[in-house]
Formats: sequence, structure tokens, C-alpha cells
Amino acid sequence: MNKIPVVVLLLSVFGYTIIAMLALMTGIDNQFASILYRFFIVLLSFGIILTFGLSVLESKREVSTYFFLFLLLSFFFFFSFRALLDSFIRASEIDSSALTMFWMFLIGVTFLPTMAASIGWKSFSAHSTFLCSFGTLIGLVAVLITLFVWGYQNGFDTLIGGRIEFDTLNPISMGHVGASLLIFACAYHQTTKSSFIYKSSILLLSVAAGAVLIVAAGSRGPIVSIVSVIIFAVAFSPKFSFYGKLGFLAVVIFLLVVVVSLYSDAMIVSRVTTGLFEDPARIKIFIDSLEILKNNPLVGGGIMNMDTYPHNFILESFVVLGFFGGIVYLLINVLALYASIQVYKKKISFVVPMLFIQYFVAGLFSGTIHEAAVFWMTLAILFLLFYTNFRSVSVRFVRQ
Repeated sequence: MNKIPVVVLLLSVFGYTIIAMLALMTGIDNQFASILYRFFIVLLSFGIILTFGLSVLESKREVSTYFFLFLLLSFFFFFSFRALLDSFIRASEIDSSALTMFWMFLIGVTFLPTMAASIGWKSFSAHSTFLCSFGTLIGLVAVLITLFVWGYQNGFDTLIGGRIEFDTLNPISMGHVGASLLIFACAYHQTTKSSFIYKSSILLLSVAAGAVLIVAAGSRGPIVSIVSVIIFAVAFSPKFSFYGKLGFLAVVIFLLVVVVSLYSDAMIVSRVTTGLFEDPARIKIFIDSLEILKNNPLVGGGIMNMDTYPHNFILESFVVLGFFGGIVYLLINVLALYASIQVYKKKISFVVPMLFIQYFVAGLFSGTIHEAAVFWMTLAILFLLFYTNFRSVSVRFVRQ
């Protein structure tokens, strides 16, 4: 039972990709398969909440922990309250099916799994080997089955140079699955007791498969996210000296220049370079979002106030809740970034800070707050890991 919170996180990261591919291969209706998958995660989350909820409430913690939990719950409360008001007041303006999906994702996909992972936060340090090994395994399955299904249907030669997409799985999601696999594989390589040859083979296979999927997806968000994770890992690693970090940064810049020079005509390169700043559709969304905020600075414009979403978590928090809600969201993220640095530097966890950085950066390019399950889960776990251990000088991984 103590490992179930880890399973909830891993299924939230990789689960839907596997389910979508299996449904496609077997001809099962994807919506039916997806509902069963989401329902299973909700059941696991309820089990964790019912099993550990009371003991967590009775535990004593530092004042700083309560302060963060207060901020986090306050944001969720204001966001949910505003959504509830909009659901009633603007019911005639909002599509009923879209509104139903909003609440299903907010509660079932995001809030309940986040609460369950938060309650079981100790599992992510006490079972770090299980987290890394099982995460790498399920991540490999998700990536390899995606590559196989696409290659079988469209030819493996189409993996490179285009932008693969399924009816039930978009390029952004696939790219982030590949990026998450890279994180878990590196963590597995550091924590496993397996032989050097075995763990190195798993690392190479995971890096190769994950990189192919990221490139095949052709989405800039996952690429910028994984580059940010790599820079974060080196910049705050106690293993590298100051000059070592500068040297690594120089090598990264050199390699990026070489890649851009050699493959400037490739779609993925153009999307990450010039396309990162020349995107009329995103610019229009940004301008429309600012206009809504300008007209509703104090209370925000509420949910579903435009044809799409702002594609930026920070901007969305201001657009939906106004300046007060946006500032609370900003404060939560600033504290979470600080916690991620400390948790990583003190070796409390490797995977959780890396995943948080990945999905924090991802939230600057795409996604919407009520569907950002992995982002909220890693953020909450980070704070509980940090504020429970912040007095210790160094905490080693507990291998189990």
C-alpha cells in the first residue's frame, strides 16, 4: 500500500499513452478505455486518502509546511469556486459537454490524484529505487509501443522529419512522455544496484527511444523542457565544480549551434528556433488573454472565457482569477522552484525535482491548469519533501 502513491504518479505520467496505443491496436473504443483508466486512478487515489488521510492530519509539521499547504489549497479553492460560479452564472454561454469535461479533469484527473500523492509523499523518498526502476520500465513500454504503432501504420521512415500525431494522442503529450523517460532512465542509472552493463544498456535504450519520440513529435515544448531539466541538473549538482558547470554550458551551446547549422531546414529545428518567436496563433492567444485580464483585473474573466486557453499556466492564473489569484499562483511557483533546488542538492530526491522542472517549463508553452496533474502532484510532493527535511544538511536516497 505504501507504494501506491508512486503508482498513481507513474500512471499519470505514462498511463494514458499506453492505454491509447492498446485501444488503437485492439480496436477498443478509446473513450471507454480512457474512462476505465481514469476511474482506476481515482480508485487508487481514494484508497490512499482513506488509508493515510487521518494519520497525515494528525502529524505535526513545521510552520512553513502549513504556510505552503495554505497557499496551495487557497489557490485550488479560489479556482474551483470561480469555476463553480461560472458554471451556474454562465451556463448558457458554455458548452455543457465542455463544462462536464472540465470538472471531470479538475477533480478526477488533477485534484484527487494530487491529494493522494501529497498524502503519500514519503513513498517518493522511501521507495526511490522502486520509483526509478518501475518508472523506467513503464516509460519504456509507453515510448516503444508508441513508436511501434506509428511505424507499423505509417512506416518507420516517417518518424524523423515530420510531426507524428494520433487522433487520441497529440504531439505535445508524446514528446513529454519521451522527455519523462529520459529523466527516469538517468535516475535509474544512479540508484539501481544492477550491474554496470545492464543499467548502462537500459540507459542507452531509454535515451535513444525517448530522443526519437521527442524528435518525431516535433513539438518545441518537450525539447525546451528537457534542455531546461539538463541545465537545472548540472547547474545545481554538487558533483560539478563551478568551472565544470561553465564548461558543460559551453559544450551545450556549441552542440546547439552545430545542430541548428546542420539541420536548419528540419521542421523541429525551425520550431524551436525561429518558430519559438514567430507563431501568429500563439501571439493572438496571448493578446486576447491580456485583453481579458485588462477588462477584469481584480476578479479575472473566469473559466472558458475564450475559444481556447492561454497556453501558459501563469497567464491563465491571472486571466481566470485576476491579479490576486495570479500573484498567489506566482508565489507558489517561486517557492516550488526554490524547493526543487534544495531537494535536488540535498539528494532527497532526483526524479521529483526533474519532473517538476519539466512540467513547469511545459506549462509555459502549452496545457491548462485544470489538466496539469503531474505538475500539481510533483509541486505538492516537492514541498512536503523539502519542508520535512529542510533542517538536514544532506539526505541520501533510501534504497528499497
